[in-house]
Amino acid sequence: MVRNFTSSIFFFFVLTAAVIFSLSLAAVAAAQSNTSLGTGALVNNATGLNNTAIGGNALFFNTTGSQNTATGLNALLSNTTGGFNTATGAVSLASNTDGQFNTAVGAFSLVQNTTGDFNTAMGLNALFTNTTGDRNTAIGADALLLNTTGFENIAIGPRALFANTTGRQNTATGVDAIFSNTTGTFNTASGHSALRSNTTGFDNTASGAFSLFSNTEGNSNTAIGLNALRANTTGFNNAASGADALFSNTTGNFNTAIGVSALSSNTTGFNNAASGADALFNNTTGNFNTGSGDNALVNNKTGNNNTADGDEALFTNTTGSNNTAIGGGADVSAGDLTNATAIGFAAVVNASNKMRLGNSSVTVIEGQVAFTASSDKNKKENFRPVDGEEVLTKRFAALN
Repeated sequence: MVRNFTSSIFFFFVLTAAVIFSLSLAAVAAAQSNTSLGTGALVNNATGLNNTAIGGNALFFNTTGSQNTATGLNALLSNTTGGFNTATGAVSLASNTDGQFNTAVGAFSLVQNTTGDFNTAMGLNALFTNTTGDRNTAIGADALLLNTTGFENIAIGPRALFANTTGRQNTATGVDAIFSNTTGTFNTASGHSALRSNTTGFDNTASGAFSLFSNTEGNSNTAIGLNALRANTTGFNNAASGADALFSNTTGNFNTAIGVSALSSNTTGFNNAASGADALFNNTTGNFNTGSGDNALVNNKTGNNNTADGDEALFTNTTGSNNTAIGGGADVSAGDLTNATAIGFAAVVNASNKMRLGNSSVTVIEGQVAFTASSDKNKKENFRPVDGEEVLTKRFAALN
């Protein structure tokens, strides 16, 4: 009995010694593979391997995390099990606990990240507030500063995507690009202050300084060029290509403007198409207009359903509707005609519900066949049945 008890005690001491020895070897191995320089650097590391900590309290709480690099005061301070993180700069990635594959370069970059993975932040305060958001890239001071859980965002430039919190899959390149975005998604902005005011709008594309600058909730807009769609707020499905194209549009929808200052004054008009410099320039609330050519429909303001094809076509029209002009300088004689048509270079129609072919220099208008007017008999209405016998009887009676 005593012998068995003694054997058990001996076995327990041997097992304990083996465990202590194994842990000692692990600690020695860990110590040999880690590099630390600075007060408190890697001070709590247990089994983490291949870590580098340079700076006061760098990787202070790390226990089992491996392959981390921390350079700077309190860099990766709270990391415990996270691995493959790189933090360069005071307090960078300081709150990270088990987030992995993050890169932070710059003081306070990714400072509040806890479990977010695959983030890259370069610049002072870049991705400052990010906690669990993944796969974000922020390059520039204060880029994606307020992001918390938004993911797969790219911000390049100081304050790019500054206010984004949960918005995802946005791309901003330029100072203050998509600055105010909070929850908007799938937006792309390239240029100083492009899409700056956007908050919840989605599927917008802005390329050019101040393009879509005022957009807040508008969706599916495309603006290419300086100040393109600058004043748009909630308008959707607009496309503007050219400096100042659709500049004043606020809530107008389904407009297309191609050319410098095309549809520049449009505010709430919808379903307009302008192609050419200053085409439909003065249009404000007119709808369903089409202007193709420099200065086509340039003076139209509130007219609807007009079609102008040619430089300065329908130049005079302001409030008239349902007019058509084809040819350079083809026009109406007054700004308020309706259903007037002018065809040919410099052809001018002078009345509503009238068509003009050619200008004053035209001497012949011909075709393969003559013009055909509609027959009167085809326009008769209210036919009534006729008694043929009665008609003949009356006829004979009149003759006799």
